Amino acid sequence: MLESKKVFIDTQYYIQKGLDFDYPALSSFRDLCKQDKLINFTTSVVRQEVYGKIKDSTTVALGIIKDFKRKRHILTAINQNFNCSVFDDINHDVIYEQANISFDNFLKECSTTIVDSSEINAEDLLELYFNQSPPFSEKKKKEFPDAISLLSLKSHLDTDEKIYVVSDDPDMNEFCKTDTQMISVESLEKVLDLYNQHDENITIKIKEYISEHDSQIKEKIESILKDTEIYNNSTWEDSEINDFHITGIGTINPNIINIKDDGCLTMFDIDIEFEIHASGPDYINSSIYDKEDGKLYVFDTVERIEYIDKTFTVEIEFIYEIEDSTLKEIEIDSLDIANISSGIEVDVDESPDYYV
Repeated sequence: MLESKKVFIDTQYYIQKGLDFDYPALSSFRDLCKQDKLINFTTSVVRQEVYGKIKDSTTVALGIIKDFKRKRHILTAINQNFNCSVFDDINHDVIYEQANISFDNFLKECSTTIVDSSEINAEDLLELYFNQSPPFSEKKKKEFPDAISLLSLKSHLDTDEKIYVVSDDPDMNEFCKTDTQMISVESLEKVLDLYNQHDENITIKIKEYISEHDSQIKEKIESILKDTEIYNNSTWEDSEINDFHITGIGTINPNIINIKDDGCLTMFDIDIEFEIHASGPDYINSSIYDKEDGKLYVFDTVERIEYIDKTFTVEIEFIYEIEDSTLKEIEIDSLDIANISSGIEVDVDESPDYYV
């Protein structure tokens, strides 16, 4: 059962969702905020952190485009009809501004209360720091942004008020354990699931359906992943992924994100274990560096098999009919796995122990 309408989303969550402010959970949350069913809180610290992450991400992306434009003459030389003018008129400043506006619009549409640090007690902050109390720790001694955010939120709450803190940062979560006003949740999806439990009949029936059709849902997930391209992003130059197999699928723990009269959206993270078959140049055992040519010559290839765990976010749209407050004819309308349209990235090195 929901203990508070107030929700604070940590910077980390926005980053995990690729700074996509139309991500389904954020979109559902925004709709509930518009209806005053949930209340969004952020801090001046988080706002500046998100701006910074947006700039970092766009700088990297624009750098890749710039590098491509610099090298595209190779493609033009091969095929004079090759055209990539789509990248020619990109204005860096405009991209930064538009990305920031997307975040600002999300905050505005959520009627967000932005809490600054003017009301926090500096002595409380220093006490946390010198005592190495959460969110500070022996390993993370410079967690001032998190500490300022948490104390800013606390200063804004009345003594009998609570707020959900959406973050899976362990030190932030430890702080929440010491403060009865702060309710730690690992994801926004968990908050939405708690909210939607007021539609108890729908929530129960959908989760029962998922439990009863667990194997079929996993088969569908496996089928989608098998049809997805997989590529190696390690430092093993010129290596390729030859084949892969799914050797394990984790547990489905669904969150009900959005409920309508004729359907609902469910999301969950699921762990998948892959057996990856890779091959590439045998730099370690069959390469010679020619000083005169200034080149490294490789004479053989090597194959590697590695087991890799990855976590994917699954979105399921259900449709159903409601008669006399009872769900009937529940069906899966669509099942999608987020962020795999460009392929699945893995990291298989030529020899994981060679440089240790």
